[in-house]
Amino acid sequence: LRTPLTALRLLADTLQAPAGQDPATARDLASKIGAEVDTLSQMTLEMLDLTAIESGRQVIRLMPSRLVEVVRTAMERLGDQAARREIRMEAEIPAELEVLADVDQAARAIGNVLHNAVKFSPDGGAIEIRAWPEADGEQVTLSVTDDGPGIPPDELDRIFERFFRGDRSRGTPGTGLGLAIVRHILRAHGGEAWAEDRQPPQRGAIFYLRFRSAHAA
Repeated sequence: LRTPLTALRLLADTLQAPAGQDPATARDLASKIGAEVDTLSQMTLEMLDLTAIESGRQVIRLMPSRLVEVVRTAMERLGDQAARREIRMEAEIPAELEVLADVDQAARAIGNVLHNAVKFSPDGGAIEIRAWPEADGEQVTLSVTDDGPGIPPDELDRIFERFFRGDRSRGTPGTGLGLAIVRHILRAHGGEAWAEDRQPPQRGAIFYLRFRSAHAA
């Protein structure tokens, strides 16, 4: 928490100084302040989630839910952050896909993955969200693809560990809890979460979230 708070103090001081009276400088400082507030909000949510998980207070209520609506909720929460860096989020979710989900918790898991994708995507990048039913009819898989730096092979599973911060996370704010929470939520849904690196010459990573189909036998 100390890092974004220190950044906010410095940005606020600069905004009040003579240099901050320039309109272009003020807009840039305000944008950076907004980004730091987003970081603090995300960290706060992650720590509250972890507290609920460890105390056993997190209750999952699974109901048939339209996946496109769950994804839309998660995208709306990250819309401002993505827009500030001109990152496009494109979703192709069949309208008929239904999963067994606790909508709030499922949206939180998808939102954590999207937040991760936004954080590591370059300015002007693109994030693709896709979903499809598995052949067995029992499961539905959601993928989130970014065009960031990718993930080293030896970190692909470790990124879901609590407090793990890999090479690509160095120099970026975060608690190392977001993806651990994703895996916990998906397992509570009877599903799973994992990641892969994109194959060259493509750059970036693909995160997969697998839910139980609402129409499973």
